Amino acid sequence: MKNLQQKKFEKNVQRARTANACANQARSRVSQLSTSVHLSIYQRGAMKVRIFVRHYARGTVVGDIKVPGKKPTRADRINRSNMASHAKLYHLDNQFKLFNPSINTVLDVGFVPGNWSQFAKFRLCQVHGLEESQFSSKCHILGFDMLFGQGPFGVSTMQGDIYSNSSHIGIQNHFREQYVQRLQRNKSAEPEAYFAKEQQQVELVSELQKLNINSDSDWKPQLMMSDLAAPFLQDRGFFNNTQTRPYMRTGAHANLGRPSKGDLKSYLDLADAALVLACSTLAKKGSLLLRLAKVFDNDPELALLHQRLGRVFKQVTPWASESAVRQHNIQERFFVCQGKLNDTVEPKTIW
Repeated sequence: MKNLQQKKFEKNVQRARTANACANQARSRVSQLSTSVHLSIYQRGAMKVRIFVRHYARGTVVGDIKVPGKKPTRADRINRSNMASHAKLYHLDNQFKLFNPSINTVLDVGFVPGNWSQFAKFRLCQVHGLEESQFSSKCHILGFDMLFGQGPFGVSTMQGDIYSNSSHIGIQNHFREQYVQRLQRNKSAEPEAYFAKEQQQVELVSELQKLNINSDSDWKPQLMMSDLAAPFLQDRGFFNNTQTRPYMRTGAHANLGRPSKGDLKSYLDLADAALVLACSTLAKKGSLLLRLAKVFDNDPELALLHQRLGRVFKQVTPWASESAVRQHNIQERFFVCQGKLNDTVEPKTIW
């Protein structure tokens, strides 16, 4: 009888040890499995162990502790992308001095959501010693994109297709108008009569016509930034056609939808489109900052793009961020092009 009771007792002890080992293992994996383990041990003649495991969804708050989520939210992804975009442009400016006292007009192609335009405005205010309210009196920034976006305060925006020649003409006319209006503001700051204002509008039209005929390049921007890539994550206006339709059109378009489908050659096509725009719009001795979001390191067309840029600019420097993640020989690549050789370059001569 005693031997039987002793065997039962040893068997219960072995079960208890096994249960305690399982409990310790469960405790060590609480942070990984995002679970809460509760143990309760009862002894009624024989030792019995009960283990209760309660699972919590990721991102929930249990007491004072928030269970970490494995997948980042849309807001987290947008914030990370914004901070990375600001940081890269900051390092580029420190190394190549993109924003200097000779720069007062900037064209930002692919500006949505406005990270580069915001940084450009901040740096131009620093360089020229301007307050934010005085920015438009001396400097001007135009943001161009297929998507609808509201740029920072004091930054003009325009929607259009980078592959369309009419969009290029619209950008040029915008800078011409801004140049003439700046000349008109600098002439006199005193209030004028109605007749004088009407006469001023007639003179404005005549000066615009002269700018179209003459080869005056004072209206051209001195810096052009190109960040053409797949559409940025939409963060607002999901039920607004003004903001949603461009995303739908971009996805359905034969050429504009290629970056979203993972076609890496499309980024080279977007870079060529930005180069064509720079040939006719960028001022002489101006600079071009060209970003390719995804490109193969050993792509032979990348070297051809470098050659084309070298025919337009005096100095072309490839640049890659140290924090860029390389996957399967795919990496983000920048080209810093400085010192445009001629005022206007015929695109046929560089291909």
